[in-house]
Amino acid sequence: MLMSMHDAFYTDEEILDEEKNEYLANPKKGLELIASILKKSREEKKNFKWVRVFNLFNDSLKAINIDNEIRLAQRFKTLIKKQMQRTGFLGGKTIIGVGGQYSSGKSAFINSVLRGEELSLPENQNPTTAIATYLVKNPADQQKIEVFNKQNHQFSIDLQGLNALTHEFSETYAIGFSNMIQHIKISTIHFQYNKIALLDTPGYSKPDQTKRKETKDSSKAFEQLRTADYLIWLIDAENGTAVSKDIEFLKKIEIQSPILFVLTKVYKKKSSIHSVLHSTKNTLKKYQFNIFDVIIHSKHGYEEDDSPKFIKLLKDGIKTRKAFFEMAEKKVETSQAILNKMQSILSEIIRDIDKQKDSFNEENRKIRKLILESEDLLAIKSLAKLHSQNIKELSAYEESKRVLQRKITLYKNDKED
Repeated sequence: MLMSMHDAFYTDEEILDEEKNEYLANPKKGLELIASILKKSREEKKNFKWVRVFNLFNDSLKAINIDNEIRLAQRFKTLIKKQMQRTGFLGGKTIIGVGGQYSSGKSAFINSVLRGEELSLPENQNPTTAIATYLVKNPADQQKIEVFNKQNHQFSIDLQGLNALTHEFSETYAIGFSNMIQHIKISTIHFQYNKIALLDTPGYSKPDQTKRKETKDSSKAFEQLRTADYLIWLIDAENGTAVSKDIEFLKKIEIQSPILFVLTKVYKKKSSIHSVLHSTKNTLKKYQFNIFDVIIHSKHGYEEDDSPKFIKLLKDGIKTRKAFFEMAEKKVETSQAILNKMQSILSEIIRDIDKQKDSFNEENRKIRKLILESEDLLAIKSLAKLHSQNIKELSAYEESKRVLQRKITLYKNDKED
Protein backbone atom coordinates (compact mmCIF):
# COMPACT_ATOMS: atom_id res chain seq x y z
CA MET A 1 0.00 0.00 0.00
CA LEU A 2 1.32 3.41 -0.97
CA MET A 3 1.16 5.83 1.93
CA SER A 4 1.36 9.59 1.96
CA MET A 5 2.01 12.08 4.71
CA HIS A 6 -1.78 12.35 5.13
CA ASP A 7 -1.92 8.78 6.42
CA ALA A 8 0.08 9.63 9.53
CA PHE A 9 -2.90 11.52 11.01
CA TYR A 10 -4.81 8.27 11.52
CA THR A 11 -4.31 5.00 13.29
CA ASP A 12 -3.46 1.84 11.42
CA GLU A 13 -7.04 0.65 11.82
CA GLU A 14 -8.32 3.78 10.14
CA ILE A 15 -6.07 3.41 7.11
CA LEU A 16 -7.93 1.15 4.72
CA ASP A 17 -6.49 -0.80 1.84
CA GLU A 18 -6.85 1.11 -1.40
CA GLU A 19 -8.48 -1.91 -3.01
CA LYS A 20 -11.37 -1.42 -0.55
CA ASN A 21 -11.58 2.34 -1.14
CA GLU A 22 -15.25 3.02 -1.89
CA TYR A 23 -14.45 5.91 -4.22
CA LEU A 24 -12.33 3.60 -6.35
CA ALA A 25 -14.48 0.48 -6.10
CA ASN A 26 -17.88 2.17 -6.46
CA PRO A 27 -18.34 4.28 -9.65
CA LYS A 28 -21.32 6.09 -8.09
CA LYS A 29 -19.21 7.30 -5.16
CA GLY A 30 -16.45 8.20 -7.59
CA LEU A 31 -18.83 10.34 -9.66
CA GLU A 32 -20.10 12.05 -6.49
CA LEU A 33 -16.51 12.98 -5.67
CA ILE A 34 -15.96 14.31 -9.18
CA ALA A 35 -19.17 16.37 -8.94
CA SER A 36 -18.01 17.91 -5.65
CA ILE A 37 -14.69 18.90 -7.18
CA LEU A 38 -16.32 20.51 -10.24
CA LYS A 39 -18.95 22.41 -8.25
CA LYS A 40 -18.83 26.20 -8.29
CA SER A 41 -18.78 28.25 -5.10
CA ARG A 42 -21.06 31.06 -4.05
CA GLU A 43 -17.96 32.62 -2.56
CA GLU A 44 -16.20 32.70 -5.92
CA LYS A 45 -16.85 36.44 -6.30
CA LYS A 46 -14.79 37.10 -3.17
CA ASN A 47 -11.69 35.79 -4.91
CA PHE A 48 -12.73 36.96 -8.38
CA LYS A 49 -12.15 40.56 -7.38
CA TRP A 50 -8.50 39.72 -6.71
CA VAL A 51 -8.25 37.89 -10.02
CA ARG A 52 -9.65 41.03 -11.65
CA VAL A 53 -7.06 43.18 -9.86
CA PHE A 54 -4.24 41.04 -11.22
CA ASN A 55 -5.70 40.96 -14.74
CA LEU A 56 -5.92 44.76 -14.76
CA PHE A 57 -2.40 44.99 -13.41
CA ASN A 58 -1.07 42.50 -15.96
CA ASP A 59 -2.89 44.14 -18.90
CA SER A 60 -1.59 47.56 -17.92
CA LEU A 61 2.00 46.33 -18.33
CA LYS A 62 1.59 44.53 -21.66
CA ALA A 63 1.85 47.64 -23.86
CA ILE A 64 4.83 49.20 -22.09
CA ASN A 65 8.42 48.35 -21.19
CA ILE A 66 9.69 49.20 -17.72
CA ASP A 67 12.58 48.07 -15.58
CA ASN A 68 12.13 44.74 -13.74
CA GLU A 69 8.67 44.28 -15.28
CA ILE A 70 8.64 40.47 -15.03
CA ARG A 71 9.99 40.47 -11.47
CA LEU A 72 7.47 43.07 -10.29
CA ALA A 73 4.58 41.27 -11.98
CA GLN A 74 5.57 37.99 -10.29
CA ARG A 75 5.83 39.68 -6.90
CA PHE A 76 2.43 41.33 -7.36
CA LYS A 77 0.84 38.01 -8.36
CA THR A 78 2.36 36.31 -5.31
CA LEU A 79 1.06 39.02 -3.00
CA ILE A 80 -2.44 38.68 -4.46
CA LYS A 81 -2.35 34.93 -3.75
CA LYS A 82 -1.17 35.63 -0.20
CA GLN A 83 -3.96 38.18 0.24
CA MET A 84 -6.56 35.67 -0.91
CA GLN A 85 -5.19 33.21 1.64
CA ARG A 86 -5.06 35.75 4.48
CA THR A 87 -8.63 36.89 3.92
CA GLY A 88 -9.82 33.34 3.36
CA PHE A 89 -8.99 29.89 4.64
CA LEU A 90 -5.65 30.80 6.30
CA GLY A 91 -6.62 34.02 8.01
CA GLY A 92 -4.36 34.99 10.91
CA LYS A 93 -1.70 32.35 10.21
CA THR A 94 1.95 32.35 9.20
CA ILE A 95 2.67 29.97 6.32
CA ILE A 96 5.77 27.79 6.62
CA GLY A 97 6.56 25.99 3.39
CA VAL A 98 8.37 22.65 3.45
CA GLY A 99 10.32 22.07 0.24
CA GLY A 100 13.06 19.99 -1.27
CA GLN A 101 13.81 17.61 -4.08
CA TYR A 102 11.70 14.52 -4.70
CA SER A 103 12.28 11.86 -2.02
CA SER A 104 14.13 14.24 0.28
CA GLY A 105 12.11 13.07 3.29
CA LYS A 106 9.48 15.83 3.56
CA SER A 107 6.67 13.52 4.68
CA ALA A 108 8.72 11.91 7.43
CA PHE A 109 9.89 15.30 8.64
CA ILE A 110 6.36 16.71 8.75
CA ASN A 111 5.14 13.69 10.68
CA SER A 112 7.90 14.26 13.24
CA VAL A 113 6.57 17.80 13.71
CA LEU A 114 3.06 16.44 14.18
CA ARG A 115 3.79 13.47 16.41
CA GLY A 116 7.16 14.17 17.93
CA GLU A 117 9.83 11.59 17.31
CA GLU A 118 7.45 8.59 17.45
CA LEU A 119 6.80 8.38 13.75
CA SER A 120 4.85 6.28 11.36
CA LEU A 121 7.11 6.03 8.36
CA PRO A 122 5.28 7.01 5.18
CA GLU A 123 6.58 6.81 1.66
CA ASN A 124 6.69 9.84 -0.64
CA GLN A 125 3.79 11.09 -2.67
CA ASN A 126 3.87 10.58 -6.39
CA PRO A 127 4.64 14.07 -7.76
CA THR A 128 2.16 13.58 -10.60
CA THR A 129 -0.74 13.57 -8.12
CA ALA A 130 0.67 15.86 -5.43
CA ILE A 131 -1.56 18.75 -4.36
CA ALA A 132 -0.57 21.63 -2.08
CA THR A 133 -1.60 20.62 1.42
CA TYR A 134 -1.86 22.99 4.40
CA LEU A 135 -1.70 21.56 7.89
CA VAL A 136 -3.22 23.59 10.73
CA LYS A 137 -4.15 23.03 14.36
CA ASN A 138 -7.67 21.87 15.10
CA PRO A 139 -8.60 22.68 18.71
CA ALA A 140 -11.45 20.19 18.58
CA ASP A 141 -10.78 16.53 19.27
CA GLN A 142 -11.11 15.48 15.64
CA GLN A 143 -9.44 15.46 12.24
CA LYS A 144 -10.94 17.51 9.42
CA ILE A 145 -10.03 17.44 5.74
CA GLU A 146 -11.25 20.21 3.44
CA VAL A 147 -10.76 20.45 -0.32
CA PHE A 148 -10.82 23.76 -2.23
CA ASN A 149 -11.30 23.58 -6.00
CA LYS A 150 -10.32 26.15 -8.64
CA GLN A 151 -13.76 27.79 -8.35
CA ASN A 152 -13.14 28.20 -4.61
CA HIS A 153 -15.82 25.64 -3.78
CA GLN A 154 -15.02 24.10 -0.42
CA PHE A 155 -16.16 20.69 0.77
CA SER A 156 -15.17 18.21 3.46
CA ILE A 157 -13.84 14.80 2.63
CA ASP A 158 -12.94 11.64 4.52
CA LEU A 159 -9.66 9.75 4.52
CA GLN A 160 -10.76 7.39 1.75
CA GLY A 161 -11.68 10.36 -0.44
CA LEU A 162 -8.33 11.98 0.23
CA ASN A 163 -6.44 8.80 -0.62
CA ALA A 164 -8.47 8.45 -3.80
CA LEU A 165 -7.55 11.98 -4.86
CA THR A 166 -3.87 11.70 -4.09
CA HIS A 167 -3.25 8.10 -5.15
CA GLU A 168 -5.21 5.96 -7.57
CA PHE A 169 -8.14 8.04 -8.79
CA SER A 170 -6.45 9.19 -11.99
CA GLU A 171 -5.65 5.59 -12.95
CA THR A 172 -9.12 4.27 -12.10
CA TYR A 173 -11.14 7.00 -13.81
CA ALA A 174 -8.52 8.49 -16.18
CA ILE A 175 -9.02 11.89 -14.51
CA GLY A 176 -6.34 13.86 -12.74
CA PHE A 177 -7.24 16.49 -10.17
CA SER A 178 -4.02 18.43 -9.68
CA ASN A 179 -5.29 21.07 -12.14
CA MET A 180 -8.79 21.16 -10.62
CA ILE A 181 -7.91 21.48 -6.94
CA GLN A 182 -6.24 24.57 -5.51
CA HIS A 183 -5.28 23.05 -2.20
CA ILE A 184 -6.21 20.76 0.65
CA LYS A 185 -6.47 21.89 4.25
CA ILE A 186 -6.04 19.34 7.02
CA SER A 187 -6.92 20.39 10.54
CA THR A 188 -5.33 18.07 13.06
CA ILE A 189 -5.03 17.91 16.82
CA HIS A 190 -1.47 16.64 16.38
CA PHE A 191 -0.21 20.07 15.27
CA GLN A 192 0.50 22.31 18.25
CA TYR A 193 0.90 25.79 16.72
CA ASN A 194 -2.25 27.91 16.60
CA LYS A 195 -0.94 30.60 14.26
CA ILE A 196 0.99 28.49 11.76
CA ALA A 197 -0.06 26.69 8.59
CA LEU A 198 2.47 24.12 7.43
CA LEU A 199 2.56 23.83 3.63
CA ASP A 200 3.60 20.48 2.19
CA THR A 201 4.69 20.74 -1.46
CA PRO A 202 5.57 18.20 -4.15
CA GLY A 203 9.21 17.39 -4.74
CA TYR A 204 10.39 19.53 -7.62
CA SER A 205 12.87 17.11 -9.17
CA LYS A 206 12.82 13.37 -9.75
CA PRO A 207 15.84 11.60 -11.26
CA ASP A 208 13.97 9.44 -13.81
CA GLN A 209 11.46 12.02 -15.07
CA THR A 210 11.57 13.82 -18.39
CA LYS A 211 12.80 17.39 -18.67
CA ARG A 212 9.26 18.58 -19.46
CA LYS A 213 7.81 16.81 -16.41
CA GLU A 214 10.62 18.11 -14.19
CA THR A 215 9.90 21.66 -15.37
CA LYS A 216 6.18 21.21 -14.60
CA ASP A 217 6.81 19.87 -11.09
CA SER A 218 9.39 22.59 -10.45
CA SER A 219 6.91 25.27 -11.55
CA LYS A 220 4.20 23.80 -9.29
CA ALA A 221 6.48 23.75 -6.25
CA PHE A 222 7.78 27.23 -7.08
CA GLU A 223 4.31 28.78 -7.26
CA GLN A 224 3.29 27.18 -3.96
CA LEU A 225 6.43 28.10 -2.02
CA ARG A 226 6.43 31.70 -3.26
CA THR A 227 3.43 32.40 -1.01
CA ALA A 228 5.14 31.05 2.11
CA ASP A 229 6.28 33.46 4.81
CA TYR A 230 9.03 31.11 5.99
CA LEU A 231 10.74 28.13 4.47
CA ILE A 232 12.08 24.82 5.73
CA TRP A 233 14.31 23.29 3.07
CA LEU A 234 15.19 19.60 3.19
CA ILE A 235 18.43 18.25 1.76
CA ASP A 236 19.20 14.56 1.39
CA ALA A 237 22.42 14.03 3.36
CA GLU A 238 23.36 11.16 1.06
CA ASN A 239 24.03 13.78 -1.63
CA GLY A 240 26.86 15.04 0.55
CA THR A 241 25.94 18.74 0.53
CA ALA A 242 23.44 21.23 -0.93
CA VAL A 243 23.26 20.37 -4.62
CA SER A 244 23.24 22.85 -7.49
CA LYS A 245 19.54 22.32 -8.30
CA ASP A 246 18.60 23.25 -4.74
CA ILE A 247 20.68 26.43 -4.95
CA GLU A 248 19.15 27.41 -8.28
CA PHE A 249 15.60 26.76 -7.08
CA LEU A 250 16.02 28.67 -3.81
CA LYS A 251 17.46 31.69 -5.62
CA LYS A 252 14.35 31.82 -7.82
CA ILE A 253 11.98 31.79 -4.82
CA GLU A 254 13.62 34.98 -3.49
CA ILE A 255 12.34 34.43 0.05
CA GLN A 256 13.65 37.12 2.37
CA SER A 257 12.95 35.54 5.75
CA PRO A 258 15.40 33.16 7.49
CA ILE A 259 15.43 29.62 6.09
CA LEU A 260 15.75 26.52 8.24
CA PHE A 261 17.81 23.93 6.35
CA VAL A 262 17.41 20.29 7.38
CA LEU A 263 19.72 17.44 6.43
CA THR A 264 17.62 14.28 6.19
CA LYS A 265 18.41 10.58 5.79
CA VAL A 266 21.41 11.04 8.06
CA TYR A 267 21.32 7.60 9.66
CA LYS A 268 23.56 6.04 7.02
CA LYS A 269 25.88 9.03 7.36
CA LYS A 270 26.30 8.89 11.13
CA SER A 271 30.07 8.48 11.00
CA SER A 272 30.59 11.46 8.69
CA ILE A 273 27.62 13.65 9.54
CA HIS A 274 29.69 16.38 11.18
CA SER A 275 31.70 16.77 7.99
CA VAL A 276 28.56 16.78 5.82
CA LEU A 277 26.90 19.33 8.11
CA HIS A 278 29.97 21.60 8.05
CA SER A 279 30.27 21.35 4.26
CA THR A 280 26.58 22.13 3.77
CA LYS A 281 26.76 25.22 5.99
CA ASN A 282 29.78 26.52 4.10
CA THR A 283 28.08 25.99 0.74
CA LEU A 284 24.93 27.80 1.82
CA LYS A 285 26.90 30.71 3.31
CA LYS A 286 28.80 31.01 0.03
CA TYR A 287 25.52 31.72 -1.77
CA GLN A 288 24.52 34.23 0.92
CA PHE A 289 21.24 32.67 1.93
CA ASN A 290 19.48 34.07 4.99
CA ILE A 291 20.09 31.05 7.20
CA PHE A 292 18.22 30.46 10.44
CA ASP A 293 20.27 27.32 11.01
CA VAL A 294 21.29 24.00 9.45
CA ILE A 295 20.21 20.94 11.45
CA ILE A 296 19.99 17.18 11.00
CA HIS A 297 16.91 14.97 11.18
CA SER A 298 16.52 11.20 11.23
CA LYS A 299 13.17 9.46 10.96
CA HIS A 300 14.79 6.57 12.84
CA GLY A 301 15.73 8.73 15.83
CA TYR A 302 18.80 7.30 17.54
CA GLU A 303 19.96 4.16 19.34
CA GLU A 304 21.66 3.85 22.70
CA ASP A 305 24.97 2.85 21.16
CA ASP A 306 25.08 5.88 18.82
CA SER A 307 27.83 8.37 19.51
CA PRO A 308 27.06 11.16 22.01
CA LYS A 309 27.91 13.74 19.32
CA PHE A 310 25.36 12.27 16.90
CA ILE A 311 22.67 12.12 19.58
CA LYS A 312 23.42 15.71 20.58
CA LEU A 313 23.08 16.89 16.96
CA LEU A 314 19.66 15.25 16.71
CA LYS A 315 18.45 16.73 19.99
CA ASP A 316 19.84 20.17 19.12
CA GLY A 317 17.99 19.92 15.80
CA ILE A 318 14.67 19.37 17.59
CA LYS A 319 15.30 22.38 19.84
CA THR A 320 16.24 24.56 16.85
CA ARG A 321 13.17 23.44 14.94
CA LYS A 322 10.98 24.40 17.90
CA ALA A 323 12.65 27.82 18.11
CA PHE A 324 12.03 28.34 14.40
CA PHE A 325 8.32 27.61 14.74
CA GLU A 326 8.01 29.83 17.79
CA MET A 327 9.70 32.70 15.95
CA ALA A 328 7.40 32.29 12.94
CA GLU A 329 4.30 32.14 15.12
CA LYS A 330 5.12 35.54 16.61
CA LYS A 331 5.41 37.20 13.18
CA VAL A 332 2.07 36.67 11.48
CA GLU A 333 1.85 38.95 8.44
CA THR A 334 -1.43 40.86 8.41
CA SER A 335 -3.66 41.46 5.43
CA GLN A 336 -2.88 45.17 5.70
CA ALA A 337 0.86 44.51 5.52
CA ILE A 338 0.37 42.59 2.28
CA LEU A 339 -1.78 45.41 0.86
CA ASN A 340 0.99 47.87 1.73
CA LYS A 341 3.50 45.77 -0.21
CA MET A 342 1.15 45.65 -3.20
CA GLN A 343 0.76 49.42 -3.04
CA SER A 344 4.53 49.79 -2.90
CA ILE A 345 4.88 47.80 -6.15
CA LEU A 346 2.22 49.93 -7.82
CA SER A 347 4.06 53.08 -6.72
CA GLU A 348 7.38 51.72 -8.02
CA ILE A 349 5.85 50.97 -11.42
CA ILE A 350 4.21 54.40 -11.62
CA ARG A 351 7.57 56.03 -10.88
CA ASP A 352 9.14 54.01 -13.71
CA ILE A 353 6.30 55.03 -16.03
CA ASP A 354 6.84 58.69 -15.17
CA LYS A 355 10.55 58.33 -15.96
CA GLN A 356 9.74 56.79 -19.32
CA LYS A 357 7.22 59.53 -20.05
CA ASP A 358 9.81 62.19 -19.23
CA SER A 359 12.23 60.43 -21.57
CA PHE A 360 9.71 60.36 -24.43
CA ASN A 361 8.79 64.02 -23.87
CA GLU A 362 12.44 65.04 -23.88
CA GLU A 363 13.12 63.03 -27.04
CA ASN A 364 10.10 64.57 -28.79
CA ARG A 365 11.24 68.04 -27.77
CA LYS A 366 14.59 67.37 -29.48
CA ILE A 367 12.84 65.91 -32.54
CA ARG A 368 10.63 68.99 -32.91
CA LYS A 369 13.69 71.20 -32.70
CA LEU A 370 15.45 69.14 -35.40
CA ILE A 371 12.37 69.33 -37.64
CA LEU A 372 12.28 73.12 -37.37
CA GLU A 373 16.00 73.39 -38.13
CA SER A 374 16.10 70.83 -40.97
CA GLU A 375 15.75 71.66 -44.67
CA ASP A 376 15.95 68.01 -45.85
CA LEU A 377 12.42 66.81 -46.72
CA LEU A 378 13.27 63.09 -46.26
CA ALA A 379 14.88 63.80 -42.90
CA ILE A 380 11.81 65.77 -41.83
CA LYS A 381 9.51 62.87 -42.82
CA SER A 382 11.65 60.39 -40.88
CA LEU A 383 11.71 62.66 -37.83
CA ALA A 384 7.96 63.20 -38.07
CA LYS A 385 7.39 59.44 -38.18
CA LEU A 386 9.60 58.93 -35.14
CA HIS A 387 7.74 61.73 -33.35
CA SER A 388 4.42 60.04 -34.13
CA GLN A 389 5.68 56.68 -32.83
CA ASN A 390 6.83 58.33 -29.62
CA ILE A 391 3.41 59.92 -29.19
CA LYS A 392 1.78 56.47 -29.47
CA GLU A 393 4.25 55.05 -26.96
CA LEU A 394 3.62 57.96 -24.63
CA SER A 395 -0.13 57.38 -24.90
CA ALA A 396 0.32 53.72 -23.95
CA TYR A 397 2.31 54.68 -20.85
CA GLU A 398 -0.30 57.28 -19.86
CA GLU A 399 -3.08 54.68 -20.24
CA SER A 400 -1.15 52.16 -18.14
CA LYS A 401 -0.64 54.75 -15.44
CA ARG A 402 -4.34 55.63 -15.54
CA VAL A 403 -5.30 51.98 -15.03
CA LEU A 404 -2.83 51.53 -12.19
CA GLN A 405 -3.95 54.70 -10.42
CA ARG A 406 -7.68 54.73 -10.97
CA LYS A 407 -8.94 51.28 -11.87
CA ILE A 408 -6.92 49.06 -9.55
CA THR A 409 -8.58 49.17 -6.15
CA LEU A 410 -6.82 47.47 -3.28
CA TYR A 411 -9.51 46.16 -0.99
CA LYS A 412 -8.49 47.56 2.36
CA ASN A 413 -11.79 46.77 4.01
CA ASP A 414 -11.45 42.99 3.78
CA LYS A 415 -11.83 41.38 7.17
CA GLU A 416 -9.34 38.78 8.21
CA ASP A 417 -10.81 35.51 9.40
